[in-house]
Amino acid sequence: MSKIHDLRQEADKILDGLEARAIALENKMSETNDQIADHLQQMKADVSDVSGSVEHKIRQVQELGAEQKDKLAGAFEQLRLQLALGRVTAKDKLEEQKQLISNAAQAVRAHIIAHRDHLDAELEKEIDAWIEELDRLDAEMAAAELAWDAEWRAEVAAATADLDARKADLKAEISAFQSRLKQRKDVAEDKLGDFHQEMTDAFNKIGSAFRNLAG
Repeated sequence: MSKIHDLRQEADKILDGLEARAIALENKMSETNDQIADHLQQMKADVSDVSGSVEHKIRQVQELGAEQKDKLAGAFEQLRLQLALGRVTAKDKLEEQKQLISNAAQAVRAHIIAHRDHLDAELEKEIDAWIEELDRLDAEMAAAELAWDAEWRAEVAAATADLDARKADLKAEISAFQSRLKQRKDVAEDKLGDFHQEMTDAFNKIGSAFRNLAG
């Protein structure tokens, strides 16, 4: 039973990530470059605040030794430094920031996983919520990369007359994608791999349509 539960949890994590990216893409269709940049900057600040709270509570865990806490503090500090990087409005700079934040977040998560048996259920729940915030930020940054590329294409191509129709079609495709995702709980465990691939292919198709929105 525990193996099935773990498999289902892993499946939900993957599919939740795809859904977050689809939602982020849909939101980007109505945002300007400046709005996207402002939104990302606010999200980074929010995640940094939550990171500080999580670190403080982990450092209160008596079972962790001073050396372990110092290493964890160093990893959290590196993450906050990356989250504090300046506002970006260019795709190449965003790609760089996204990778730096991702690397720092993975380092923190590795430290936490190594000592997770010392954490109580309430703290684990807060850590899981913090990880979801990090994943949402990653999804927003990935969507922004596509959005800025799409906006650049729109400016260069001077946007075709049927742009609104293309947006409507893409929104409908995203809606259908989300509806299909809701069926995940009805998928048998031995079919989850196929469902993952189906949803990944569907999301990649959405991403391609977004990039070519004004082509």
